[in-house]
Amino acid sequence: VSGSRGRPEQLPLWELGRKIKELRKAGSNVEGLLTTWHAKLAYAGSLLVMGLAGLVISRITTNIYKGIGCALIFIFIFHSINTVFSTMGESGVVSALVGAWFADVFMFALALAWFVWPLIRPGKVRLRRQS
Repeated sequence: VSGSRGRPEQLPLWELGRKIKELRKAGSNVEGLLTTWHAKLAYAGSLLVMGLAGLVISRITTNIYKGIGCALIFIFIFHSINTVFSTMGESGVVSALVGAWFADVFMFALALAWFVWPLIRPGKVRLRRQS
């Protein structure tokens, strides 16, 4: 798989896809490579997750130190979930799709719920005062 370009993670998406097809036809186990392929796409999705998380954190607090603390906790949880599920996807415990995308989907849903909850909670809407 490594060929002239090095490790599979370093291959462009289209070239990695071609290698996966070739190895699958040859009867090789491609779960790890397929997870890597999906992870390349999921990485772009993680930017949306982090953007939404930043928006949510900025709505929650005006204190920069609390905001940085919340962001670090969010990133740590995201990275932990991503590492665990990527490893599970590479080893075939879960599908490659689930392994690569679970952290993005889970943390996006969490951030979205965190964003929407104050808007739908009856009688308890608390908006920050604009100075």
